[in-house]
Amino acid sequence: MKGIEVMMTAAMCLVSLLCGCMSEQNTPTQAAPAVTAIGVYETREIHVDRDGMDIYGIAHVPAGVEGKMPVVILSHELGATLDRVKGYGEALAEAGYVTVCFDFCGGGYGSRSDGDVLGMSVLTEKADLEAVLAEVQTWDFVDADSIYLMGNSQGGLVTAITVAEHQDEIRAIILVYPGFSLYDDVHAMFDSPEEVPETYRLLGMRLGQRYFVDMWDQEPYALIQEYGKNILLIHGSRDSIIPITYSDRLAETVDNVEYHVIQGADHGYLGEDFELAVSYITNFLTNVQSGGEGT
Repeated sequence: MKGIEVMMTAAMCLVSLLCGCMSEQNTPTQAAPAVTAIGVYETREIHVDRDGMDIYGIAHVPAGVEGKMPVVILSHELGATLDRVKGYGEALAEAGYVTVCFDFCGGGYGSRSDGDVLGMSVLTEKADLEAVLAEVQTWDFVDADSIYLMGNSQGGLVTAITVAEHQDEIRAIILVYPGFSLYDDVHAMFDSPEEVPETYRLLGMRLGQRYFVDMWDQEPYALIQEYGKNILLIHGSRDSIIPITYSDRLAETVDNVEYHVIQGADHGYLGEDFELAVSYITNFLTNVQSGGEGT
């Protein structure tokens, strides 16, 4: 194992996962009507099976809408629950989108889904997201050509890993301070996967060996290159958890990225910062829905 100083530096970067500017975009292959803001929605509890494990979630379904609706599936941070992204889900439901927020299996101690933190990793969370995606695709009120994924922090990393294998199913993605630093953090902490102990306590959260080993080969910039569609990227200029340089690199090296920096914002948005992030998201979705190039 490398020196204590290296380990401490990596640990400080990984705290992000416990807290839970623009380029040209590809024109969607199939245009859909723009969404009309209506402000009224129903809240439904959902349960999705993943390999015999129950995933708990909440769907917000706009009321009074005729025909099929676009949907946004939201993924939360490590150590958190769907409550961390529910505010975005509610705001987007008010704008006329079906939204789905769910607890990752073992994603946090407060998770209402099955699973244990020690058995959780970015790849188990990818499997959770894929199970939720498959469930949503069966809903008769959802427009299968207008499915979007949104993820915050580690949820953003999981989103990026997932869409690499689901290009044809996902119309666009939204990444909010995505945890692309995790790959570097894990490689700084250990010299090889074989060196990872059975459990490793990180900032008060005891994680299993699988958490670190599964991340070893998941280089996020290479994986996201495989997606090739519209990406909205949002990051705070004063993010003390996920260095903004990781999103700067993403915007510089990947095509079709619309990048917004929220000046003065740290990790997690409240008040005016939250409202600004919501406005970026709704504008982006409206433009993609209408076949536009973004703002």
